[in-house]
Amino acid sequence: MSEFPVVYDLESNVVRIDGAGGATVLLNMVHAAKFGAPLNPDLIFNPGVAALLTGLKAASLRPEPLWATPFTQADIVAFAGLVLEKAGELGWWHMDHTEQVSLLQNVVAAPHRFSSAQIEMIQAEAIGQLNRMRDIIEAVPPLSEEDREWLEANLTDDNW
Repeated sequence: MSEFPVVYDLESNVVRIDGAGGATVLLNMVHAAKFGAPLNPDLIFNPGVAALLTGLKAASLRPEPLWATPFTQADIVAFAGLVLEKAGELGWWHMDHTEQVSLLQNVVAAPHRFSSAQIEMIQAEAIGQLNRMRDIIEAVPPLSEEDREWLEANLTDDNW
């Protein structure tokens, strides 16, 4: 049996990959961590992980065309939800269209590419989800004074 093509050297704290086979193994591992269920926002929005995946894909045994996209409609909705969830940390609402597209293409989708239609769907879905949240909040009637007093008297950090 041949040696596994990815080796971790504990002493030097370095991962060594051996050829295209090693790149393929590591690509599959990092890809699964980033795009597996549930999506991991710490990896999805990490430029370093995106660069690693892009480099591994280029060096692997199975590079796909740059224009190929493996994402389903459900994936697009999930990406939009993550964008909305992390919008404050990302500065999403302060980005112009070009910056949003760059983040989505070069970080979120990497090592794949979104189509223009998928980019538009993510942007529209994030806004749609935000508006649905606003509608829900607006539909909730204000608390009565009695309910407010009960909450203040009974709700503590221990039972929240």
